[in-house]
Amino acid sequence: MPSLGVTTNNFTVTAWIKPDTIQPGYASVYMNDGTAGGLNFRPGNNMLGYHWPGGQWWWDSGLTVPVGVWSHVAMVVTPTSVRLYLNGVGSTHTVNVSPLALGTGRIGSYQGWSDRNFRGEIDEVCIWNRSLTEAEIRASRHLTKKPELENQMLAYYQFNGNISYAYDAKGGKHGLYNGNIKRVRSRVPVGKGSSHTDCK
Repeated sequence: MPSLGVTTNNFTVTAWIKPDTIQPGYASVYMNDGTAGGLNFRPGNNMLGYHWPGGQWWWDSGLTVPVGVWSHVAMVVTPTSVRLYLNGVGSTHTVNVSPLALGTGRIGSYQGWSDRNFRGEIDEVCIWNRSLTEAEIRASRHLTKKPELENQMLAYYQFNGNISYAYDAKGGKHGLYNGNIKRVRSRVPVGKGSSHTDCK
C-alpha cells in the first residue's frame, strides 16, 4: 500500500478474514512497513495480537480466530489502550501508546517477511485516522462502507472488479499485488443496507 501519510495514535483497521489454517506467528492482517504497527496473529493458535510503539506484542487477547469461516476483526488504538475485536467481541489492553507514522503498509503480510504472511482470504479492509467506538464496529461490520461520508477514513480496499491492482475506494492509495496472491470470488457476509439498534 502507498503511504497513508499521517502520524497518529487514534487509529482503526477493520477487515473480514477467512484463515485456511493456523497462521504463522505474527502473520498480519495489516502492518505498517516502518515502525511496526498493525493487527496480526500470536504464534501457535490463531489468537489475535498487535504491534504498536509503546504496546506489548506479547499481550494475550484471548480472541482466537476459527479456521475455514469468515470472521470480522478490528484493531482500535487510543492514546491509552489497544482494543481488538473478533466478531464484535472486544478485548482491551490498557497501555499508553505513542503516535505512529503510518507510511507504506501491507495487507496480509508482516512487512514482507516471507515467514509472516497470512494464509487464507481477506476482504473489506478499511483504515481510519480515528478510534471507532464499539457501537460503530458492531453496527458496520456487515455493511459496505460509504467512503464519501467518512472524512477520517484513510483507505478502503474491497478487492472488487476485474483490475490488476487493489483499488482504494476512498481515494487513490491503490495497492499492488505481490507474492503468491490470487483473487477469488468472495463469500464474505457484507452488503449494502443499514444497521439499527432497537431497544424497545
